[in-house]
Amino acid sequence: MLAIQALILLFSLFALVNAWRRQKRGKISRVSAVLWSLLWIAVGVVVMQPESTTFLAHRLGVGRGVDLVTYLALLFIFFLLFRLFSRIEELEQDITRLVREIALQRAHNDDETAKRPD
Repeated sequence: MLAIQALILLFSLFALVNAWRRQKRGKISRVSAVLWSLLWIAVGVVVMQPESTTFLAHRLGVGRGVDLVTYLALLFIFFLLFRLFSRIEELEQDITRLVREIALQRAHNDDETAKRPD
């Protein structure tokens, strides 16, 4: 086993354990933990059997296994970026809605206070 294979395998194992720790703490859902686990297991399999990517690449019409891995990694990264930007936009809208509600409540409370005789 090459040093890079050992490092990637150790990192995959660390990430796999970390996914389940986060799930136990309630930081991610069980479905997310399973999906991340599948990804890290796949990384481990590819590291241990790099020829599997070449076999799969040829089946899919891609020249080399490393090219297939690169394409899949880029797709995955773009998907995650899309999800992150969508979630950030959602959070910004939620914050805007909350700030408006708080401002209206404060304005209403200020009006009530101003109407009361001292």
